Amino acid sequence: MKKWFCSVIAVTIATAAFAANVAATNILPNPLKANFAAPSVSAPAPATQADQFAVRSDLEYLINNTLLGYELLPLLQAVPQENQILVTTAAAVRASLLAYEKQVTAQQTLSGKNAEIDSYLHQVPDVLNKIQQSSSEVETEMSALIGKLAKAVLRDTPTAQANEEVAVMLLASFAYQKALTDGSLYGRVSTVLQREMEESLESMME
Repeated sequence: MKKWFCSVIAVTIATAAFAANVAATNILPNPLKANFAAPSVSAPAPATQADQFAVRSDLEYLINNTLLGYELLPLLQAVPQENQILVTTAAAVRASLLAYEKQVTAQQTLSGKNAEIDSYLHQVPDVLNKIQQSSSEVETEMSALIGKLAKAVLRDTPTAQANEEVAVMLLASFAYQKALTDGSLYGRVSTVLQREMEESLESMME
């Protein structure tokens, strides 16, 4: 699972590095200057006061907390051409997960790709809880599972708008966070994963 876990670390590092970069250098786009490096983002419709303060499900908050930051990158700084696929993929993944969340919250019977997404997400803690000493023990199984999840999530997304490998990275982080917040992971497993994350961060910082 080293490759899968490195994906989670990469997301964490990228987010932390971006936040630190903005805080340290105050990088904000000049509102009077066209920013051609950033991908175009459609302006959202004005939200009513009821929309702004609507009570949302824990799942919707988790989806937005994990993915919305990437989608909003172009509003904060110019996004290099090679990184624009991260923005568009995050937007596609978030939209698909929010459609899934809407059915879950409404307690509707899941079908099609939403049923697949639900099945794969529920399998994540089952796989992770097999860990005894190291995440490498479930590497093959977890990589295959997140790959299936990514394919289901992006099923109706044009290939030009999303990259499956990027989606795997994003969904690895989301699936782990969901299992953690759901309280589905054994304490032993959480300890192992936390230790490995800290060790990976330390090695990457050296």
